[in-house]
Amino acid sequence: MQTKQYNFYLTYFENGWQVLREALPKWGDSLALVFQRESGEQFMRPQLSGPLQFTGDDYDTIMRRDFDEQLGVRIQNRDNVNEIYDFSFYRTDCEINEDDKIISVTPQYSDFYNTILDGLDKEFDLIKLAPAIQRVQFDKRPMLQVYISGAQSVGCFLSGMWWEEPVTTPTADNNTLVNTYKFSKAAERRQIFIKPSSEATAIRANDVFLDDTINSIPFDHSNDQIRLVCTLVQIGGSYRANYELYFGETLAYQAQSQVPASNNYSIVLQPTFGYSGTMEVAVSTFAVYTRLITDAATVGGTATEAIPSPDLVADNRNYTRVLRYVPAAAILFGTELTSTPTEYGIGMEYYNVPYYYVLPYSPVLLKPIFPVSRNDWGRVSVWFVEVVGYTEIEQEARVPAVLRDAFPIWSVISVLLGAIGSNVTHEGTAVYSQFLYGTNPISGTDYRLLISPKSNILSLNYDQPAQTAPITLRDVLNMLRDCYRCFWYVDTDSRLRIEHISFFRNGGSYEDAPSVWKDLTALQSVRNGKPLAYLTSKYKYDKSEMPARYEFGWMDSVTAIFAGYPINMKSNYVQKDLIEKISVNKFTSDLDYMLLNPSDVSRDGFALLSAVDGVVPYVTMDGVTMQNGYLSFAVLERFYLYDLPGRKYEINGTEGTALGIKRGKVQEVSFPSMGAPDLLGLVKTFIGEGAIRKIELNLSSRMAEGEIEYDTE
Repeated sequence: MQTKQYNFYLTYFENGWQVLREALPKWGDSLALVFQRESGEQFMRPQLSGPLQFTGDDYDTIMRRDFDEQLGVRIQNRDNVNEIYDFSFYRTDCEINEDDKIISVTPQYSDFYNTILDGLDKEFDLIKLAPAIQRVQFDKRPMLQVYISGAQSVGCFLSGMWWEEPVTTPTADNNTLVNTYKFSKAAERRQIFIKPSSEATAIRANDVFLDDTINSIPFDHSNDQIRLVCTLVQIGGSYRANYELYFGETLAYQAQSQVPASNNYSIVLQPTFGYSGTMEVAVSTFAVYTRLITDAATVGGTATEAIPSPDLVADNRNYTRVLRYVPAAAILFGTELTSTPTEYGIGMEYYNVPYYYVLPYSPVLLKPIFPVSRNDWGRVSVWFVEVVGYTEIEQEARVPAVLRDAFPIWSVISVLLGAIGSNVTHEGTAVYSQFLYGTNPISGTDYRLLISPKSNILSLNYDQPAQTAPITLRDVLNMLRDCYRCFWYVDTDSRLRIEHISFFRNGGSYEDAPSVWKDLTALQSVRNGKPLAYLTSKYKYDKSEMPARYEFGWMDSVTAIFAGYPINMKSNYVQKDLIEKISVNKFTSDLDYMLLNPSDVSRDGFALLSAVDGVVPYVTMDGVTMQNGYLSFAVLERFYLYDLPGRKYEINGTEGTALGIKRGKVQEVSFPSMGAPDLLGLVKTFIGEGAIRKIELNLSSRMAEGEIEYDTE
């Protein structure tokens, strides 16, 4: 016999007023409200586990309504009138028996979620929706250019970016580079290249020595196997240059010549007894020049000059000024080759990064090091590294710019909710998102999130802002999920709220103590007086969401640090062949890249910006100072650490311990529940405190049967 715990009503509208007509449907003893998490989300909505049968007056009422009218079913707890579940159906959802006058239907849950879920993929022109507009200040940052005399390209460097820009006409003339193109000589080197003939007795081929001397001779250079010595010897009344090449302690090759007049010459050394062939010693010099490209009229009190026209570089990315500048000790040289493959090759061998630096970031200096004009390298490689002092100059050479048309993310969400016809509200206060609009409970930061059509960034000095900006609500909510691991839900006050995954893992709170809805270790069975959790500690594992690797990406190309580093799981039990690729398809956040490489960035989509009091902040990480750096995946990855599939992970060569583990341990539970379940709250058992994965609330017995999930380990 069914317990009369719930009242049922048929609902419909007449003359603009909602009518609630008490109904008496028939339903089986197993009928339950089934609460299950929506796919890919954190919220749950109830569904009925089986059909309702309407007969008699209920049948007639339904059949009298218009065919295409949506009808409702309300289920209300008699003892708790606030426990209400609204469902809906159309005539076409029903199985109708006109002979016996029976209508069978399993109505679908109807609430504020319906309108949102139905409208997630509806595209709107954000400009026409007129969200709030906010001005945002950012900087056009200077760019350092490095040129090797005579090279075919100039190395360009800014905030972790580097690329090679072709020159109009290569030149090695110091006067032209300094006086015409406004470079400063940053370094000069002499290279002494030892090349054996095909018949020569060689320990190894193509050794090279490098020094910064301005004197042609004497010199004395050695490495782990050979030594090359050049001395002045007096013969009669004149001096000669004497060259000796030693293999270990043994003199192997030698020659004499007139004293060279410059540091650009070659000489052939002849073998001594026991050796064969010849050794050519080729001496040459090259210089490295630097300059700073900016829009600033002065930098550090020094006036800049107009970029010459024509310039050594045809495309200077719309910069207008140049400063002769030499960054201290910023140019490095490499002479070591290795057979171990690197990304920089020469024949069958590869260039080693000089000294103790390891690409892409030095573990000692914590500064990025980049190649200079690598297509022009011979036996010597040239590199640039940011050093102490450059940061100050770079800051002084920045030029502020104002983006006039940026939209706060809260307003974007609000107008999109209105556009799809939802009555759910969203505002930019901590009530709607502590994570986004309060002091961030995870990172402690308090920046605000904005978006703007990318065309407003790519056309920096625009007269007219973007006229169209197509977007969907799903675009925005997916971006928040993929960037921050933030999920949305609608609370009982019809507010769309957005919080980090740790909020949901903790039972709907950021507090230290988890929020527990049911403590089955404390509640006792009326039959035996034992805790409800007694003898229930059986569980299994769900491995369907255990990727071995996470990879990140944006809509457009970005610098390496904005792309972030893959998260590699080190736990053995994850699915080794499962890679989760997170791509923020509608948005790009690398502001400096967009400003410097507008042709490489699509004009479609949006720029994602962070701002503190209307100014885009800087973040320094791994030696790179990033504008808008809070929105680099190198920083955003931290938010993934609260919900990883295993305890151990590795990012960029550093191993760590997860701050939260995905809940793959699943237990089946059963307990009485007289009220509506707290779907955010946790359930405590002897296994631990777990989240509700699925729960079925029987309408007859009021027993709740479901699955509770716990951290995998």
